[in-house]
Amino acid sequence: LNPRILGGDCLILLLGDRGPGKTQMATWWAAERLKAGKFAGWYRKTADLIGEIKCTWHDGGRSVGTENDVLKKYRSADYLVLDEFHDRGSSDWESRTLVNIIDHRYDNMLATVIIANLTEAQVRAEINPSIVSRCEETGGFVVCDWPSYR
Repeated sequence: LNPRILGGDCLILLLGDRGPGKTQMATWWAAERLKAGKFAGWYRKTADLIGEIKCTWHDGGRSVGTENDVLKKYRSADYLVLDEFHDRGSSDWESRTLVNIIDHRYDNMLATVIIANLTEAQVRAEINPSIVSRCEETGGFVVCDWPSYR
């Protein structure tokens, strides 16, 4: 277990094809956080997080609160897993929103795990350089290139 997962202050990208257990690792880390008396955190598919924010635009926040409420929830959780990061949209708004969430988490030294079915080269080409830089500084890339467990 990376001690930074329990202590915060990390951004780790779990990369690789489908099936090697990336989500299972992130879930196990959440369980370890619970054993250590910490909040297990939030797990969200990236598209669902974006959808939750957009939902506030259509129903005035009645279902999930205001846009700021949703952003605050993900900016401040002790542990956040963003799965299926490769399925995010390509709009400027979405990119800026994800960078904003991750920057707030970085500023507050909160543990973040991003899971993507991408190679390291694809991450460097497709993901905002601010996210890549924060990852290199505080956690790194974990390339899960072993055979699928499925």
